[in-house]
Amino acid sequence: MKNKKSDKKIPLKVQKPPKAASGNHYIYIIILIAITAILFSNALGHHFTNWDDDDYITKNPYILDLTLRGIQNIFTVFVSSHYHPLTLLSLALDYYLWGMNASGFIFTNIVFHIFNVMLVFLIFKIVIKRAELAFIVALLFAIHPMKVESVVWVAERKDVLFSFFYLMAVFFYVKYITSGFLKKYYVFTLILALLSLLSKATAASLPLILLVFDYYYKRKNLKIVFIEKLPFFIFSLVFGILAIIAQSSDQGNNPPFFDRIFLFTYAISFYIIKFFAPLYQSPLIEFPEKAGALLPLKYYVSFLIIPLVVFVIYKLKTVRKELIFAFSFFLLSMLLILIKFPIGPAYLTERYTYLPYIGLAFAIAVIYTTYFEKRYKKAALAVLIIWFVFLGIKTHFQNQIWDSSITLWTYVLERNPLTPIAYNNRGDAKYELKDYQSAIDDYNKAIEIKKQAPGVYSNRGNSKKELGDFKGAIADYDVAISMNPKYTEAYFNRALVKTISGDASGAISDFDKTIELKPDFAAPYYNRANLKFTLNDLDGALKDYNKSIELNPNEVGAYNNRGALYYKLKDFDKAINSFNTATKISPNSSDAYNNRAVLENELGNKISACADWQKAIQLNHPSAQGLYDKNCK
Repeated sequence: MKNKKSDKKIPLKVQKPPKAASGNHYIYIIILIAITAILFSNALGHHFTNWDDDDYITKNPYILDLTLRGIQNIFTVFVSSHYHPLTLLSLALDYYLWGMNASGFIFTNIVFHIFNVMLVFLIFKIVIKRAELAFIVALLFAIHPMKVESVVWVAERKDVLFSFFYLMAVFFYVKYITSGFLKKYYVFTLILALLSLLSKATAASLPLILLVFDYYYKRKNLKIVFIEKLPFFIFSLVFGILAIIAQSSDQGNNPPFFDRIFLFTYAISFYIIKFFAPLYQSPLIEFPEKAGALLPLKYYVSFLIIPLVVFVIYKLKTVRKELIFAFSFFLLSMLLILIKFPIGPAYLTERYTYLPYIGLAFAIAVIYTTYFEKRYKKAALAVLIIWFVFLGIKTHFQNQIWDSSITLWTYVLERNPLTPIAYNNRGDAKYELKDYQSAIDDYNKAIEIKKQAPGVYSNRGNSKKELGDFKGAIADYDVAISMNPKYTEAYFNRALVKTISGDASGAISDFDKTIELKPDFAAPYYNRANLKFTLNDLDGALKDYNKSIELNPNEVGAYNNRGALYYKLKDFDKAINSFNTATKISPNSSDAYNNRAVLENELGNKISACADWQKAIQLNHPSAQGLYDKNCK
């Protein structure tokens, strides 16, 4: 029974300040909210970017449906090779509130960041027992420019959301320890851990961080400590397996074991340096090019970061426990990310520091208090304020690079003009703006840097198609397919160009191949149906329209064209039903109104026909006015 006493709270050995008024912490919170809101306010006019925002928002059908069925779908799908249903649900709620207005989504991100800032303050006010030191930790967390990516990039909602539940879990765990182990706080922590994992699998590091707090509070009964953590580790294991399954279809980065050691130590060195001097930031830093079998020299030199950190902790004996806590928080909250290298081209990304920098901020607060607050207070405070002002200004300006895809990728290319993915993505952005020739210029640059890039060839083919260079477009699709014979999108786009250029058999062959590679892709069925319809293969067209509708029930063109096909087959009831569905899905479908008017007129329903023609005229259908004048006047 005596063992239970070994877990009682141990007072923190940090210099004791004079007691502050109990309400002082509210002033700190108000200041933190105000500063954070002001620094990020210039992001509210930004647009979506083409870096994952399309996967998560602009082209994500799952966020469009907030019905019970839609919510069930959200909890059963992988999006962009991740499982994070609460993140998708939050984006769906944003869509419900704001539509496709990026500012609304960014506003929500900023609000979550402000909540997280307050949680950091409240956690460390309990831990350090000094509101001004907790303020330093929270302020560094709030204003550091390495946070910008997580806050103003809409697709990174998962960062601020999982961190909200994560920090709430930490808050209640600290309350659990300091309250004499009240079970309700433990239960709250467990529930919040699950919510955090449902927002992003990175939350799997939480049980490690809870152990760091156990160390900080000098809990002696290790058996109880580890039994407490068992459910957390089980949660983390389950969601870790889900993450592996979700990413199994994507090609991950898998460097050799020996390289991994130095890629890891270089990343740690990089993030520590950027904490103090966040200069030359870039949203995309690719994996290093090797010279033969070797990495660049700086990667091997980076191994010295380990003995250096150990030496600093050893020398600063007065705050040794606090520094072990700080660096453990920093390393362990980042460990799973750095061990499991991310999918995609990015090696070092700023968003990975969102939570880990809390540890380094805590170290700064403790060192300032212990070594500088009394002997060099004015000078140390001046340095601290100058640094904070620099970080705040840098953050405010760093927000601006996320204004649009063009500003984002131009910024990346200004820092590293040999980044092919940046040229490709900027080319995609220019394509969306219908600046096709300029897009081709960027694709050319990307291909010049990296020849083996089937996606870039396919994208350049799309731009050539829009400029009417069908021969050049097909040549680019041919190259893309030769590099990747399973490149579904290239087959599909080549089929579209062949359709336009009159090669019906070649187009059908490419649509067939697209469907073979991706049988659940609705678009090739719809386009093949249109082609078969023009070739008078009505049975084949009808079968493809039905399959297209089965796969994508919201494809208005499929209903409209199927209605026209039924009209040709003299199956007027089915034709009317198809046109009705088309107008229901898209009240702005002038073709559906015009087609239904033609059919209603033939059936003798003049009033209905003329009403539909009037609607089609309002929607600027090219034939509706003439038909209305002929039949309704």
